[in-house]
Amino acid sequence: MNKKLIVSLSVVMALVLSGPSPGRAQKGPIKLGFLTQMTGGGAAVGKDMSNGFMMYLEEIGSQIAGRKVEVIIEDTQGIPPRP
Repeated sequence: MNKKLIVSLSVVMALVLSGPSPGRAQKGPIKLGFLTQMTGGGAAVGKDMSNGFMMYLEEIGSQIAGRKVEVIIEDTQGIPPRP
């Protein structure tokens, strides 16, 4: 094997072994951000989207992978982000 391959494999193994283990998984709620237009011309569509998303969460018990889900809904006011 050439030297670059051995070094590359060593780096990959070090990264894999240093990653989070199942015993160190985060606890607490999962926080989701939901951006939609809640005011202005498209408010009706934005409210329908957020209501549909919240209804789905209620159907699944407001949990993902056994953790409670908290949703933060923000109004974009129909203004696109600046580059």
